[in-house]
Amino acid sequence: MYAADPQTLADQLKLVRTGRESSNVIITTPRDKTLLAVQEFTASGLPVAPLGQVLADLLTLPGRFAQEADQLIDHLGRTDPDWSE
Repeated sequence: MYAADPQTLADQLKLVRTGRESSNVIITTPRDKTLLAVQEFTASGLPVAPLGQVLADLLTLPGRFAQEADQLIDHLGRTDPDWSE
């Protein structure tokens, strides 16, 4: 997730801080602040970050995230014709 104030959002969601090896939620402040102004939403009303931004962050954030980026790219290659090349 992207938020202007990750700690406040985590508190509001009642998330518990854990180590990277056991976390399943990541809240970060995007390098490009205009990302927070994006008005694209899922069917259930959750805001959506651009896929390119998500992949860039997964590939550049420290930790295990490069593996997750690879999994996402593999999934897109199997399910999205634009990514199958």
